[in-house]
Amino acid sequence: MSPSIKYVSGNHTDVGKKREINQDSFGSATNEWGELFIVADGMGGHKGGEIASKISVESLCSDFKNASLNISPSVFLDRAIQNAHEKIVNKAVDSTELKGMGTTVVAVIIKDDQAQIAHVGDSRFYLFRKEDIWFKTKDHSLVQNLINQLQL
Repeated sequence: MSPSIKYVSGNHTDVGKKREINQDSFGSATNEWGELFIVADGMGGHKGGEIASKISVESLCSDFKNASLNISPSVFLDRAIQNAHEKIVNKAVDSTELKGMGTTVVAVIIKDDQAQIAHVGDSRFYLFRKEDIWFKTKDHSLVQNLINQLQL
């Protein structure tokens, strides 16, 4: 049996300096795999970003609570994010004023000394340990693609 690690989670959102609406959503859920933590940030400047982020968090948390434990947590994360994406697209099709809405997602499942991470967009996952910080994801963005090309 793997030793358990101690971790602390918390959350805080801020509307920022450019927006009038906070498009951040966060949530958590528990099942036999451990704990799921998710943060979604609606795409600023797009209509309905706050709706897209809420749909994403609610969908992943619901899917996690009802997950088939016959697949791996990493496969679950991939499928659950795809499922949330489909719900967002369908909502945008149903409401023309929400056309183009979207969100970033970062999610982690933690159990014992294991963590499964998934992300889409430029929401990041950081690991803090004592005084050190590690970036555990790279943005899915034009800027990150340019940085990657420069590092060849």
